[in-house]
Amino acid sequence: MPLFVNEEKKSNETKAIKEFTDRVEPRNVFWKNYSLIENAMTSNEKIPIQVVNFYGIGGTGKTRLLEQLRYEMGEKARNAKVCYIDFEKLKGFNG
Repeated sequence: MPLFVNEEKKSNETKAIKEFTDRVEPRNVFWKNYSLIENAMTSNEKIPIQVVNFYGIGGTGKTRLLEQLRYEMGEKARNAKVCYIDFEKLKGFNG
């Protein structure tokens, strides 16, 4: 996470900036697929089924990526509906 020194105070105090600075390619894939679906809906075309799957070993930022995409959806696509399925929680449900 980037840090900066507050130059106005001229102190040694550092402050963290909460900023999502990684995962450009997965975010671009998501928004590309979102645009395809949105365009199909507005032109009354058959809507292509699109599934974007993020996978990898634990601790690589998949959950944080999803949180960022949900935030961006709120900013860019206010009328969109978001569904998040945590398959880990479904393990007991499915036997």
